[in-house]
Amino acid sequence: MKNRQLLTTHYSLLTAKSGFTLVEVLVALSVFIIAIIVIIQLFPVGLKSSISSKNETCAVNLAQAGLENIKGTAYDDVNGESRARISSDPADPFYKFERESIVQFVDTNLEIIESDLGLKKIIVTVFWQESSQEQNVSATYIKSR
Repeated sequence: MKNRQLLTTHYSLLTAKSGFTLVEVLVALSVFIIAIIVIIQLFPVGLKSSISSKNETCAVNLAQAGLENIKGTAYDDVNGESRARISSDPADPFYKFERESIVQFVDTNLEIIESDLGLKKIIVTVFWQESSQEQNVSATYIKSR
């Protein structure tokens, strides 16, 4: 009797229908493909954001470097610089950046004036092209006699 029960159980396991239907497989595959497409579309957005952050960080560092040069210069020797490329070598990563320095006389309230009262406001601006638009970052320093 025990053998008969074992054979029946074995037979029922062989004839039992297990697995997924074609519709279930197609639905699961469709959901998977849609998820992959959404994830793939996020990569260019992340890459663009990363490049933008890198460019802005470089520009801030270049503006700060321009101010550091001015800090080490004597008050009477501080002059503005017209807009020019940071590097003339196209292989240099800073080639796409341009820097400009503007020097203005200011009073103790930091209002722009025409005569020299012993305070100069130096504005260093760094420019670069990104996504066919010009971007810029500025840094300001006040130098006294």
